[in-house]
Amino acid sequence: MRKIVFSVVPCLALSVIVSTVWACNISELSVHRYEGNGHYYMAVPGKFTWAEAQEQVWEVAQIMAMPGFSANLASLTSAGENDFVWTSLGTEVSHFWLGGKQTSETSEPAGAWSWVDNDVWDYSNWFTPAEPNDAGSKQHHLSFWGGPQGQWMDVRDNWGGIKGFVVEFSPAAVPLPAPVLLLASGILGLVAIRRGCSK
Repeated sequence: MRKIVFSVVPCLALSVIVSTVWACNISELSVHRYEGNGHYYMAVPGKFTWAEAQEQVWEVAQIMAMPGFSANLASLTSAGENDFVWTSLGTEVSHFWLGGKQTSETSEPAGAWSWVDNDVWDYSNWFTPAEPNDAGSKQHHLSFWGGPQGQWMDVRDNWGGIKGFVVEFSPAAVPLPAPVLLLASGILGLVAIRRGCSK
């Protein structure tokens, strides 16, 4: 297992996009690479709805500035990937959002699940027999439950027990801006972040 800690490499106008304090904290989080697919994962603590977490993923991606990679809430499509993320990020990611959502209520509770990045949903790791249960007929989003194998549970989008979200960085399908533009934007953002962190 390779543990990679990225230094701050921000993007253009980062001080406008997110608060400087939050940006400085995000840059200190560990990012872990899974050799099975070449993707990177990180846990971002905080209180978010599922929709808010998916929006925040974009901001995290700007802060981490990983050229050639796109970011989403994590899609865990195999036992190997799930185990890696759970063990690498630690049990503190219990009750962290993942990238699963239920697109239809016609097949409750276990049907019509999909990944936010459109990966095929052909693997699951529910906390059985209790999950999924669609309690209150409103549990349409996925989070880690816990247990020894990083099992899952379905919860409401605004469930108050959520403690953060897991980000997955995967190779981008769309080419990123030219290296010169990327370097220039990173330098501008770095100056803004350093000024903010030194206050």
